[in-house]
Amino acid sequence: MNIGDYASHTSHLTPMEDLAFRRLLDYYYLHESPIPNDIELITRKLRLNGRSTDVQQVLNEFFILVENEWINARANDEIRAFKSKKVQATQAGKASGIARIERMFNGRSTDDEPNTKHKPLTINHKLKPPNPLSRINALDDGFVEFWNYYPKKIGKDKALAAWGKKKPKVDIVLNTLKWQKESEEWNKENGQFIPNPATYINQGRWQDEPTGERIPF
Repeated sequence: MNIGDYASHTSHLTPMEDLAFRRLLDYYYLHESPIPNDIELITRKLRLNGRSTDVQQVLNEFFILVENEWINARANDEIRAFKSKKVQATQAGKASGIARIERMFNGRSTDDEPNTKHKPLTINHKLKPPNPLSRINALDDGFVEFWNYYPKKIGKDKALAAWGKKKPKVDIVLNTLKWQKESEEWNKENGQFIPNPATYINQGRWQDEPTGERIPF
């Protein structure tokens, strides 16, 4: 944890709210998953019985409720980065092992004169290094969080393709969607003017700014 970064965002918290936030983050990183939307359950798991008000205050301020789970965008970024490094380390280990085996077979000597027409023995036809992953998966690049939070569920495959092309920051997208979902334009005529998910992504609508209308928070 970056202590300076943490302090700059939490200096206004009471001691109990600070403790609740730290334990919520510990829970998030330990389980690598969002916080369940059950205040009594999570308060008991955090060993903060009788402090549900403090826990709820921290959840409201630093987390986003999506599909009955509390999500923290910064924690998700850290988890994605950790998983990415883990995959890279696994690939590097496999490639190193294959290279050692190939050197062992290609470089071994014998008592007989080598046949210059004979190709060196190799196991390339049996063992091949894994291809690098173009991306970890839809959950790790934030698309699932976006899809679950977006109010219009149309054209998921097109939306996923657009997301992979644009590669937006999911925390920025979710923060923008918070006010867009409450905007007058998106709520009039039963949501008729909410763009399709793929259109939203292709047009970069997470870069929109609120108009002069009053946006409830």
